[in-house]
Amino acid sequence: MARLARWGSALPLFWFLGIITLYLRARAHLGHWPHPSIDDPKLLPFEVHHFVLAFAFYPLIATLVALPMLWFFQKRYLRMPIRKNVAGYLTGWALIAATFLIPGVRLVEWFLD
Repeated sequence: MARLARWGSALPLFWFLGIITLYLRARAHLGHWPHPSIDDPKLLPFEVHHFVLAFAFYPLIATLVALPMLWFFQKRYLRMPIRKNVAGYLTGWALIAATFLIPGVRLVEWFLD
């Protein structure tokens, strides 16, 4: 169970890094920065990269509900420390949220469009 919590905690950060690499690959391929609704990521020649990120999106959303419940169980019943897991999880989600809040940085919005 601790291993599942550790991998789930790292998923937002890994997903964010995958989005950045897809964005940089699109930039190199197109010659300009892609924008939402322009240069659809599904139409670029990176099908496997896009498929992996699209497939990982559903477990990423599931971590919003499942991990807090798992951490509660670990902390309350198993008396296991969860500080490192929570820090990595919140860092990943903060980076994903920052792409929506910082003007001009719309890479997650471009992928989800």
